[in-house]
Amino acid sequence: MKEVIERIQKRTLELDMSECNWGEGVALWGFNRSVKAVPSARYLPFLKEWVKKGIAEERFKHTVNNSIPCIGLGEVYKAVGDEECFRIMKGQAEYLMKEAPRLNNGAIIHTDPYARFGRQMWADTIFMAGLFLAYMGRLTGNQAYIEEAMNQLAIHIDVLQAEDGLLYHGWDETLQEHIGCKWGRANAWVSVGIVEMLDYMPADERMIRALERQLDAIAPWQKENGLWRTVLNGTFSYLEASSAYGFGYAILKGVRLGVLDRKYLALVDRMKDTLYTNVDETGKVNNISAGTPVMRNEAEYNIICEHRIQTWGQGLALLYFSECQLWEEEGRN
Repeated sequence: MKEVIERIQKRTLELDMSECNWGEGVALWGFNRSVKAVPSARYLPFLKEWVKKGIAEERFKHTVNNSIPCIGLGEVYKAVGDEECFRIMKGQAEYLMKEAPRLNNGAIIHTDPYARFGRQMWADTIFMAGLFLAYMGRLTGNQAYIEEAMNQLAIHIDVLQAEDGLLYHGWDETLQEHIGCKWGRANAWVSVGIVEMLDYMPADERMIRALERQLDAIAPWQKENGLWRTVLNGTFSYLEASSAYGFGYAILKGVRLGVLDRKYLALVDRMKDTLYTNVDETGKVNNISAGTPVMRNEAEYNIICEHRIQTWGQGLALLYFSECQLWEEEGRN
């Protein structure tokens, strides 16, 4: 397991990470978890240079999608005490708490530096803004950040989770309806978000039940090789791997922490060989769909390419394999 983690780490640090947007943030979130299992001498020097360049070019914007990469600032701050890093992070957290546009129900509207989406709630916000707020709460000791992260998680699940347990990609307040499909990676953002919050707050029974409902719902749609279509309940969209890495991580961590029943390990058993061989000899994680806004139907999700290397695919794979490594070290089976 260590060898595949090292491969992914090496390839990830070779990527163009010049942006400070959500993709880079997901990669860094996974990388931070992976270095606890497999230390990387290259990571901190890379982070220092990446942060220095990002600050100089003013790439840390006040949007939802620019929140999660701020953990890179946090890791540099923790390592060397750079006060400029802390200032930018604190500003981002305060923006999310006090200035970010919200829907009438309190949900933070999903925002990006390069696109406008209107008054929409996206499942993606849970990972991109929620996890950053929780991280900042731990870093600063400000419990209000963690409580708001949990509040956003609860609002998004309440609105986006359908009767069948799957989550829609989004909700449009103006239209007063769900938008998009029950897209795989959107569901994985929420699965990961729920189990990650266990590092910051005691288990919330409502959230664990929401995760159980989701995992029960994805089970019938899992294919023989362990993957899911990019639209989970679709009939023709391609098989895609980022959701599987996210689901696998959430299941393994949830079972390890004692909040999920071991029965869900059957889903991981079915996917584990595929997820391992899905990483090529260079460390590229394959079959990861490109950046995906809320689309109108399965056909539109199906035309999003899945052949390129993607920072978020690397990050989700690092989360999954790092949890697998932890299981190995603890002698679990």
